[in-house]
Amino acid sequence: MLFAWMMAMKEFLVSKEKKWANSLKNIFVFNKSGVCLFNHSFEAKDSVKENAEDADFDEDLISGALSGVITIISEITHTKRQLRQIQKEEATLIFTYGKYHIVALIASMDLPVLFKKIDEFSREFEQKFTKELKNFQGNIQRFEQARFLIIKYFNQKYSDFLKQ
Repeated sequence: MLFAWMMAMKEFLVSKEKKWANSLKNIFVFNKSGVCLFNHSFEAKDSVKENAEDADFDEDLISGALSGVITIISEITHTKRQLRQIQKEEATLIFTYGKYHIVALIASMDLPVLFKKIDEFSREFEQKFTKELKNFQGNIQRFEQARFLIIKYFNQKYSDFLKQ
C-alpha cells in the first residue's frame, strides 16, 4: 500500500515537473548589499519588462527587502546556513548564492527541478560576470547579457532541446 502511494506521488511529481516553466514568475539577481543587478518577469506576455520604466514593481526595493529578510532570518536563527526557500500560499521563493551575488526565483510551485535550474543559472552568472561582480561600481547595464542565461536555463523549449 505504501509503495503504491509512493509510486503515485512520484508520477504526480513527474507530471508537475514537466510543467515547471508554467510555474515561473520572476527572477532577481542582486548583490550582497541588495542592489538589483538583473531581473526578469516570466509573466510578461506582451513585452519583456526588464527596465524600471516598464516594470510594475521597484526591483531595487524588492532586492533590498529580500536581502534584508535573508539577513534577519540568519540573525534570528543564529546560523550561518543560507536561507534556501520561503513558501507562501501561492508562491515559493527559491534562493541560491554566489560569491558576489544572490539569486531569488519566484515560482507558483515548489519543484525540485527549479532548485537545479537556479543553481546552474547562478553558477554560470558568476562565471560570466566575475569581473563585473567583484569590481561593482553601480553600472547594472553590464548584466543585461544575463537575458541569454534566462533563455538557456528557463526556456522550456531550449531545455528540452538540450536533453535530446
